[in-house]
Amino acid sequence: MTNSGRSWNIWRYSRDFNIRVLGVSEEDREDCMTKMLNYIIRLGFENVEAEVENAHRTGKKHDQRPRHIIAKLYSIPFKRRLLQAAKSADGKAVLNEVRFVEDFTPNDFEIRKEALPLMRKAFDEGKRVRFSKGKLFVDGREVLIM
Repeated sequence: MTNSGRSWNIWRYSRDFNIRVLGVSEEDREDCMTKMLNYIIRLGFENVEAEVENAHRTGKKHDQRPRHIIAKLYSIPFKRRLLQAAKSADGKAVLNEVRFVEDFTPNDFEIRKEALPLMRKAFDEGKRVRFSKGKLFVDGREVLIM
């Protein structure tokens, strides 16, 4: 493996612990960590201070849309439970217009965009769909993305 391939995998691994939070109104001198903890508590989790390492806004400030919040979590199993809770019907109701999503690398984000039609079709057919580390899995088998 080349050095560039190794650094790409390290970058992807580091992002495995992140979630991206969209739609949170932005204020001057805000405390993103407190905002994150409050959303996680609303989803029914306890002792959340032990689960979140850091939270901050990303990118340049725009007048129209609030910037995303990136939250770095301490464990991937907690991240999975959190994303499941946020995507449930109850979670969506609690979060209103705020969404919790994976923090993909730019390359993985593009691959996932290409895979979305295949993902939707498989999901509609009642199959288990998972996108991880730039690969699509349907019912546990990798599916090639053209």
